[in-house]
Amino acid sequence: MSVTRAPAHWACAPLKTSVPNARHQARREIESAGFVAPDSDAAYSIELAVTELVTNAVHAFANAASGRSVRPASLIDVCLRWTSASVVVEVTDELPGVPTMCPTSADDESGRGLALVALLGTWGVRPTPVGKTVWCEIPYEARGVAC
Repeated sequence: MSVTRAPAHWACAPLKTSVPNARHQARREIESAGFVAPDSDAAYSIELAVTELVTNAVHAFANAASGRSVRPASLIDVCLRWTSASVVVEVTDELPGVPTMCPTSADDESGRGLALVALLGTWGVRPTPVGKTVWCEIPYEARGVAC
């Protein structure tokens, strides 16, 4: 993976309001980087990956807060790593556990985030000293996902 631009990093609070803010920040980074057209399938795929992965982190924080204390200063870190052929979207949080794709039915209102991310590109989870990073690598020639 050849890096062609410094990564874009930003942090957001583990709140529902952070999800659209993260999506808008991703849009600004896409426009600034210039690797993909802002109205391309790849741009929409990057925004979708950021949206779904930040949503998962927000939900994980909400679930952890209901069962035990979560440090008030905890943040979700978002990073876009630009390469010559793809972008790697990384979302890091301080919570243990690994997200998994869950079976869903047509009537379920949630639970499809990782399935959507898997359609966008290669994805995975790696542990960090205090939590985990969930990542997705999206090629610039991304097909996009019809919703």
